[in-house]
Amino acid sequence: MVVLIGKGFNARISNASRPAAMQRGEKNIDELFQVLNGSFHRLRQSGIDAELFDVISGFEALSADEE
Repeated sequence: MVVLIGKGFNARISNASRPAAMQRGEKNIDELFQVLNGSFHRLRQSGIDAELFDVISGFEALSADEE
């Protein structure tokens, strides 16, 4: 009888810990998503800045040739 109660108790503890583990997992996913999203936006902006710099440099070079 004690063994059956112990198994039932362990099952309840296991069932109770699953939602907490899922919440921790979701929180970890959300945090990782924010980090990756920030990295993506910084890299994207870096590429945009580099291309814009190239366009402006080219324009200035062409403008200097015309003078």
